[in-house]
Amino acid sequence: MANYIKSKVQQSVNFLPMLVVAFSAFSGVLFLNPSPSYAFDKASFAKAFTGVKNLLNADLSGADLSGADLREANLSEASLSEANLGGANLSGANLFQASLGGANLSGANLFQASLFKAILGGANLSGANLSGADLRWANLSGANLSGANLREANLREANLREANLSGAIADSNTKFPDNFDTVGTEIVFR
Repeated sequence: MANYIKSKVQQSVNFLPMLVVAFSAFSGVLFLNPSPSYAFDKASFAKAFTGVKNLLNADLSGADLSGADLREANLSEASLSEANLGGANLSGANLFQASLGGANLSGANLFQASLFKAILGGANLSGANLSGADLRWANLSGANLSGANLREANLREANLREANLSGAIADSNTKFPDNFDTVGTEIVFR
């Protein structure tokens, strides 16, 4: 029992700095030094989440996580609506049922990421690497996928209504929804 309590205390102590940084980012002041001259900057916010592996159900709506390293992070059911994830590394990340409506994911690396049932309506995925990504049942209505790498991506049952696929790169292993007509989409097959 003592070891269990000790491990829970240690987990809390390890989590506390991240919690302070996250709360500070939303309030605009870094509490580790309450002087107004040390305002929290966006780059520090993204850096604070770099390497974090478990953000299950996190509410990061509108957060600037551009360039963050979130490889293999668990972002299941996280709220990232309107978040800036441009250039972020999300390879192998679990974004199951994550809410990414209106998010900026331009140039993001989503190689083999799980976006199963993710909400990506109106998201900017231009130039994103979605090769090998699981996008089954994802809502991509109105999303910008121009220039995105869709090689070996699984888009079965995905909602691609009004999605911009011009210049998106696909291959013979890309799985599109049944009855999806790639003619007229300007998808490039290589």
